[in-house]
Amino acid sequence: MLFRRADDRGLHRYIIEKTLQNAQLSRADAEAARQVKLEALEDMHALTMSAGRCFRRDLVRYFGAERPKPSRSLADWILRWVFAQGSPRARVCDCCDFCGRVHSVEAGLQWANAVLGQNQP
Repeated sequence: MLFRRADDRGLHRYIIEKTLQNAQLSRADAEAARQVKLEALEDMHALTMSAGRCFRRDLVRYFGAERPKPSRSLADWILRWVFAQGSPRARVCDCCDFCGRVHSVEAGLQWANAVLGQNQP
């Protein structure tokens, strides 16, 4: 569960504490696990609070699943340029609010409706 407000880590800290209380770990192991979980929480919080970057790309990179960009040969570029029909199509990117150019709550709602509307039959 991801929240995107500065003070939304309380629930996660509570869950971490309750999980560690219920786990049958030694005091040293529980403290080590607490540190690992709190660091992961802070990493994820920093990721969700970052502005000006693609959230989806950063999230994929965080989990280590980044795909390399396929490279095109010069011949491929030339053939695409020569045989292109009409003007280039505008690229619609709906992976996150940053890429969708969402800058306000109202724009965010419009963006979400557009994205969800695209996926309906």
